[in-house]
This record gives sequence, structure tokens and C-alpha cells, in this order.
Amino acid sequence: MAHHVPREPANNLAKLREWLQKCRSEHYRCNNWCSNLGARRLRPTRALELTHGGIRLRCDLETIEEFEYLALSHIWGTDPSQQLQLTVSTLHEYQRAMPLNELSPMFIEAIRITRSLGFFYLWIDSLCIIQDCDSDWKTEASMMSTVYSNAVCTIVLSSPPQLGPIPSRDDPRGLTPCIVRRATKARKGLYVVPFEDTGTSRLIQRNWPISSRAWTFQEQILSPRTIIFGYETIMWECVERFCDELAGSWLTGLGSTRHDHDVTQKALLCARRRYEGPEKPRDKDERYSMTIADETKYLETFPNWDDIISEYRMRHLTRSSDRIMAFAGVAQAYSAEHGLTYLAGMWKEHLPCSLRWHFTLESRDFWLGLPQESPPQSVPSWSWFAAPIYFTDPAQLSHGQFEYTVLSHLFLASLVSFGWPNAPINSTPPTAYFDFVGLQITLELPVCTTTIAPKDSLIEYKKRELQCVGLEEQLALLPNCSSTCTYLCDDLREFDEPPATIRIALISDDLVTMSPGYTLGHHFLQGLALAPGANKSTWKRVGYWSANVLYDHPSTSKHVYRQDTGKEGLMSRAEGKSSDSSEFIWGKESIFLRLPGVQMETITLV
Repeated sequence: MAHHVPREPANNLAKLREWLQKCRSEHYRCNNWCSNLGARRLRPTRALELTHGGIRLRCDLETIEEFEYLALSHIWGTDPSQQLQLTVSTLHEYQRAMPLNELSPMFIEAIRITRSLGFFYLWIDSLCIIQDCDSDWKTEASMMSTVYSNAVCTIVLSSPPQLGPIPSRDDPRGLTPCIVRRATKARKGLYVVPFEDTGTSRLIQRNWPISSRAWTFQEQILSPRTIIFGYETIMWECVERFCDELAGSWLTGLGSTRHDHDVTQKALLCARRRYEGPEKPRDKDERYSMTIADETKYLETFPNWDDIISEYRMRHLTRSSDRIMAFAGVAQAYSAEHGLTYLAGMWKEHLPCSLRWHFTLESRDFWLGLPQESPPQSVPSWSWFAAPIYFTDPAQLSHGQFEYTVLSHLFLASLVSFGWPNAPINSTPPTAYFDFVGLQITLELPVCTTTIAPKDSLIEYKKRELQCVGLEEQLALLPNCSSTCTYLCDDLREFDEPPATIRIALISDDLVTMSPGYTLGHHFLQGLALAPGANKSTWKRVGYWSANVLYDHPSTSKHVYRQDTGKEGLMSRAEGKSSDSSEFIWGKESIFLRLPGVQMETITLV
């Protein structure tokens, strides 16, 4: 099956030309990828022109009549100074000619591929962005969504830079099935196949060196087509196909009846229209701020955004200060695709639900995993960007609403407004995708003060969970009720010295399902832990809390709790006693709203 495949990857460019031609002629979605960005056919500021006599930098791309270009996605390596870079001092020199003898082998390989595919322009970040000019870097870095989405194709070099020529790969015949006995009508065939499962693109790519870098994440998602070199085979990924030179096509297209989110990174920009969401209609008097249209958009778009965040946070940066900017292109494309308003890594249309983010660690020895990347400065405390990244024991993003099947929403906090300094309320400035300084949100929600159990008093603890003993004591006043209330601090370094008391606010109270045959009801509460902000009347997020509340609900009666009389207010509807507005009915109202000391407030988070 592989006798025709050459040992040198770049020698099989006929296969690349075949994939590219087929994609451009037949794939509508690839030809219109990221079209909602409003940046179709916009050109980069600069690009390399591959002439017959050499290479030069072009800064006047708007004057070129027929302009199509490829882009390069690569790893800079541990010592970027060894690579040729565009600087202020070399800007004019490179427009005349670029020194070919100083180009790295991987750049030479990318140039060779580009020419072989019939193109004369190539975009490489280190040679098209002035590296020692902060203003130019900031301008160009904010245009990555335009650069990669408008490129005909992106060449992905999955391995780190090579000091010498790119080595030959192993014999590709070792990756293909060996036919020991062909199948006949009388007996089955016998094949020897590689042991390792190579069934999906994302599983393969996860182990590539380039997949550990944060900047390359948006390059792979935003490009309509990618050609992948550096692995065992040449691979092709576009919006509708993933294939390699040996196995052929692995994907029937994103327009199929199922979404292949584990196959291609590009699927993360698409909506999950087959997500199974809550179907029970809400009562008219339920306090729930989302409209049906908002909830539909939330269920279609949030799961993918959750996956995008988790994937991105596992990737490394040479400079931690780039964490926001390296994600801006993804945010721009996602906003354009789904019509969402970006707020510091989150979406207005997902708020306040998405405020329930928290990170879990599987290891019990998590306190040994000190943060390797501190959060960027001037990031709102309520954004997941504000949480440190722990590479020694990667923390996974989690949202409680996907751990259960929600029957009905008994309470959801309301987003009142958002705003940047010196900008109209509820409006986003052009720099919103990479500048979060001063961004605030105002919410209407219930708050109270509770106590946290000291860490030393816990017999066993894991995943940095502490016990909200004060909240458990308050919930214990409810009839036939048992609860588990936990608190997770956003910064692990604060775990060893938890506060004795903390102010908590409720985001949601959901009625969730139990296993068949259970005689218990189940409320699931989620909220934020708050501390005073730097300015008066503002608050900052310091953690996440949740409560699992179980209660008996016999089919013959409903228990009622009267807040004004405490435990003496217990009664059963089976007794035929009337109720008034102060009564609490299990499964119909929020538990948190009935607890002593809880007050509805309008607060501003910074």
C-alpha cells in the first residue's frame, strides 16, 4: 500500500496538490471559512515574495493584482535569536533581498512547499512582523484572525527547528497494514497492523511539540486548510476532511449528522446543534433571566468554548504576558461566527452561567505543583484568565452545569450591565479582544456571609476543596435535608490559609435528576466567593462554591418550610394546611433565597 510513498516528505507534493485542488473546487465551507469575520480578502501588512532569483519582503501588497498566499505555523525553538528575524534595522534591506544562506532549514522547506504548490507569497511571523517594535507587534498580533483565515493554506511544521537538514522519516511501509493472507469467500483475511491507535487527528496532534505552544493554537483553528509535516506521514486537514498520504480520508465532513469534535480542531468553531439540553418548560413565575433564544445559543456554543479554554490553558508561552493576545484571534472568529459579545475570555450571552468556572486537580499532592505561569496583570478577577496555570499538574476547566441533567432552573443571577472605563455602558471598544483593563460587570444576585472549615480540621481533602460549614449548618435547618457544601479557592497558594469567614453569592440553583427509584430530591447550588475590591462598592472573585442538597419528597406530601418561624414552621400539605408567600416548597423555589441572612443585592465585580 505504501510502495509509492517516498522517504522524503517534501517529495510527495503531488498528493498535496491533489488535496488542495479538490478542496478548492468542491468544499464550500472551506472556501467560506470565517466569512463572518468581515475580513474576507483583506491582506496582511507584509509577506515574503518568492521570486525566481530569491526572496524579498513586500510591504505594498495592496498593489498586487493577483495575491494569494500561504502561511507558516512553526515553533520558534528555545533560542529564537538563532533564527533570522525582521527588525527595524533590517526592514529596508529585506525589501531588496533576504539572505538565503541565513534562513533556517524549516523556512527553506516551507518555501519549497509553497513554490511546489504554485504560490509565490508566504507569510512567516518572524519575518513579517517587526520583532523589536512593540507598536508593530501589537498591531500585527491583533490581526492573526485575518492573516490565517485568509491564507489559502497553512503549512504546519509539527517538530522543533532543526539545526541541519530535515531528516528522512522512517519507512512509511511500517505504518500500513501488512497482508498475511487475503480474504476469500471461504475464509477471512489476516492482516498485521500497527498497535498504536491513530484513529483521530486531535489524539495524534496532542503529542506533537507544536501542540504544546499557545500561539499555534489559533493558527490551526483559524486556517481553512492545513498541511502538516514532521509526523510519520504528510497530513491534510481542512474544514471538511482530515486525511494522510497512506490512510486517505478519515472524516466525512463537519456537515454530517454527527460532530467530530475529537477529529479536527476546526470543529471547535462550530455550534453543537445536537446537544441535549433541558426540555421542561419553565413556570411563568420562575426567576430566570435567560430567554429561550439565549439558552439555545448557550447550549449550542458553550460546550465548544469550554473545550477551547481547556485546550488553550494546557499550552505554553515563552512570555506569559502574551496569554491574552495569543487567544485574541480565536475570540474574534468565535464572536463573528456566533454573534457573541466578548468579555475577557467569556461571553455576555453566556453570563452569568459561565461565571461558575472552576479548576479541578486530580492529584492529591496538588500543593506541590506550584504555578509555572502567573495570570496577566489587570485581568478581571471573574475571568478564567485570572487563574494561575499549573503545568506540573494541569488543572482542568469544569462547569457544574454539565455534571447533571437539569430538570428546571429555580434561580439564575441576572447580568445588569458591563463596561470599560471611558466607554459607553454595555458597549465594547475595538480593543476588547486583548485589552481588559478596567472591565467590570454588575450583577443582581443574593449574597450572605458564611464560615469555612480550617484545612487542618479536615480528615481527608483532595482537589483543594474546603468545607462551607456555615452554609451546611443553615441548610440543616430545612426539613429532611442533608447537604455537602464545598469551597474551592481560585489560587492554590491561598489553600493553606483559608479565611475563617467568606462572603458568598449565588449564581444558580438547579433542580437535577436522580437515578430511577430514588425517593430523594436534589438541588444543586453554585456561586462565587467574594472579597472587597480595590475601589469602594466593588468586589472581586476569590473562589467558587457549590452545594449538593438532598431531601425526601414522598409522593403523598410536600414539605413546607416557613422562614419566619424556623423549625416550628414544618407542616405537610397532606395535613391540608394552607400556605402563604413566606413558605418554601421543595423543588419549586430556590433554597438559598430562604436562608437566614441572605439578601438580594446589586454588586459590581472587578
